[in-house]
Amino acid sequence: MCIFIVYFIASNTPTPSPTPTGTSTPTSSNTGTSTPTPSNTGTSTPTPSNTGTSTPTPSNTGTPSTTPSLSQTPTSSVTPSQTPTASVTPSQTPSSSMTPTPSASTIPTPHMLLDIWPGSTDSIPDYITLAGNGVYFNAESDIYSYELFITDGTINGTRLTRDVRPGYADSSPYDIAAFGNAVVYAATATGLGDELFYSNGTEAGTYLIKDLNSGSASSYLVGTYNHQGTIYFAAISSSSVGRELMKSDGTTSGTVLVKDINPGNQNGEPNSFTTCNNILFFSANDGTNLEELWTTAGTSATTNMVKNIHPSGASSPKLLTCCNNVLFFTATDGTTGRELYKSTDGTASNTVLVKDIYSGVSSSNPANYYCYNNNGKFQFYYSMYLLVISHNSLWNSLIISILCIIRYKYYYVDDGT
Repeated sequence: MCIFIVYFIASNTPTPSPTPTGTSTPTSSNTGTSTPTPSNTGTSTPTPSNTGTSTPTPSNTGTPSTTPSLSQTPTSSVTPSQTPTASVTPSQTPSSSMTPTPSASTIPTPHMLLDIWPGSTDSIPDYITLAGNGVYFNAESDIYSYELFITDGTINGTRLTRDVRPGYADSSPYDIAAFGNAVVYAATATGLGDELFYSNGTEAGTYLIKDLNSGSASSYLVGTYNHQGTIYFAAISSSSVGRELMKSDGTTSGTVLVKDINPGNQNGEPNSFTTCNNILFFSANDGTNLEELWTTAGTSATTNMVKNIHPSGASSPKLLTCCNNVLFFTATDGTTGRELYKSTDGTASNTVLVKDIYSGVSSSNPANYYCYNNNGKFQFYYSMYLLVISHNSLWNSLIISILCIIRYKYYYVDDGT
């Protein structure tokens, strides 16, 4: 007999980040048009998806304005206080705040702000990120292809920041992270692969921070994340290391490798960066313990595995979520399936299984997290799959029937009880 629940929310399966094939399969919280993959050799055999030199076939051409050199990088820590005031092509300036406060009785009617690519063609805005008084995003226009745009919520204040790859050759900005009143992001420039850029919303203030993997080779940068004013990400910084943990303060000299987690040219693949209880957590593969939970305080000595949850394989921590200063995530220890775990302080002793919801080796696959900050509770959905396996001797095959799928709500307070 099957029990059916009319109201349920389907489990959410996150889109994986672009990674090389190999022992680790990290997950990224961002998706978009650019999917860089390291070209290093080692346990994985990745194939680059962006060499930084391709030029898409234009459907329309235009004459972009002359732009300053990409090499104007700062020499000291970047703490921008300026808000975007200039345009690349038209001399438009923001005319009003992007965050109007409607009265309680008035809810603005959703409407198109600006037809960036006039006509029926999509501009496909993506990686929408609020920083200061501006919202940054990647979009395609009929002249500039995929570049970084900014808006203050008005037509006049919606504009291209800079045509990083002049003409109809896209720089494909992705993984845009707020950095003060500016943003740090990954993009491709002519003669370069995917590298680290900075923008405060102006043409002159949009530039390359550092060519991490010098020359035309790509750094395959992913996962830009702001932790307490420092940008953390994964990238290839030379031919002698794989995609590893890096950090940046927005300057060339302050953009450095933190730790070669998987030594040599293997990929440590740091991913799923999440701040909780003032600790930066992430998932990574050291080549010995495979993909496990890690923390860092920004130095090699303070970058360490929290716990080897799966002693004989990869626990592959996913869906890292902070709720009331407790980090929740899913993982498997090899005995149970993928279940809910928590870490209160980044130590092995306080990183534990909350509950084996689907008892045994089967997985409950917790998903669709929601944190109730006002009452200290954490909600998620999980699924149980009831299977019947029968043997058909006539056809000498196994017939597997899924009888029913039941989804439950499950609540617990932040101490895991």
